[in-house]
Amino acid sequence: MAKKSLGKTLALVGLGVVATAVLSYIIKYKEFENELDDDFLEFEDDIDEADIVDNKNYDRNYIALNADKDSFVLAAKDTANAAMGMASAAKDIIKDVGNIILDNAGSATDVASGKAKNIFDKKQSDIHSEYKSNENCFTDTTTDNDDTSNPEYQEVKEDTKEKS
Repeated sequence: MAKKSLGKTLALVGLGVVATAVLSYIIKYKEFENELDDDFLEFEDDIDEADIVDNKNYDRNYIALNADKDSFVLAAKDTANAAMGMASAAKDIIKDVGNIILDNAGSATDVASGKAKNIFDKKQSDIHSEYKSNENCFTDTTTDNDDTSNPEYQEVKEDTKEKS
């Protein structure tokens, strides 16, 4: 029984704490909202009608650019020279890119041909070593001290002579 009443008491205390926190939040929010409204109204009162400027009252003066024919021709020549310089630079860049591409293509060709040559040489050496190993089977490797009376030796020797 004591546990039930203790549980109910803790639940009521928890509800009281939650209710207090909610009420406190609501009160602080309303106070903040009122302060914000008061600040806005004070700011609005600080603005005077004289501070507002009418755009129609501005007297705008524009500076006229007086250009004679000579200055226009000079500017056109400068623009043409700059355009020719940019075209020349673009041409040089394209040449450089072409040279880089050619160098890379040449290097790739050298690498590819080198690899192909290495593969071809390796295969050729494999075939040559295989041929040499097969050739050793049929060559006469006996010396004067060997026993030539062996019948197997005689057969191999005769086979070798027939193939020659």
